Amino acid sequence: MTSIMADPTPVRVVAQSPLLTGVDLAGVTFGQTPAYQIAAGDKEIVGGEDGPLLYQSTSANGQPMIVLAFDINLSNFPLRVSFPILVTNLVDSLVARSMPASLAVGDPLVVTLRAATMSATLIDTNMGAHPFALDQLAPVGLTHQLTWTDTGQPGLYQLEEIDAAGVKLATTLISVNAGQAQESNLKPNPLLAQSLVSGADSTGTSAISERAELWPIALAAVLGLLVLDWLITLRMQRRAMVSEAAA
Repeated sequence: MTSIMADPTPVRVVAQSPLLTGVDLAGVTFGQTPAYQIAAGDKEIVGGEDGPLLYQSTSANGQPMIVLAFDINLSNFPLRVSFPILVTNLVDSLVARSMPASLAVGDPLVVTLRAATMSATLIDTNMGAHPFALDQLAPVGLTHQLTWTDTGQPGLYQLEEIDAAGVKLATTLISVNAGQAQESNLKPNPLLAQSLVSGADSTGTSAISERAELWPIALAAVLGLLVLDWLITLRMQRRAMVSEAAA
């Protein structure tokens, strides 16, 4: 700290920074703020006349951090709608998003790595290792994003994250499943009732149609039985007449 800024106003703003997405600094007061001299490698996001108000830095153990150089108790920033938006942006930048629990075959694997990750290795289902250096990863805020599209083989994939010292930070498993993702979906389907009604109507119509097609066959069978009964009766009468004549 070199001096004190009595009531600084933002005069340097990195507007394209993801930390300031949706954040409006108009009318924000900061109160008395130390005029810090940022170190080499630090990045100022919002600066006052004599020093930074918000900047990115690195802790002693190599972890990235974001510094609010002003005292929030002396500022009206916490009373403004922009403050929770800023906090959300800070958390999104510092905390890695979790990898999806599962994917379907062919879906791309997209994961935002931990802030301290300097390289990553993806291990496929055949235990083949695919290393990714930092320059092969897309920067996202203070972290990086890995995209892997070759998920044509179902099974378990592994992602290893490694820091600058070569220490493995974490190993995460992702399951790639074959088949339709909706096959085991147990959520209520509001369209199911209508589908069942439509299906019942269709079944009833089909049954009526089948009965209409079968009536000629049933009628022919009844007529055939009547004719057969008439022939049998006629034959019996003839036999009776022959027997009487012979007697």
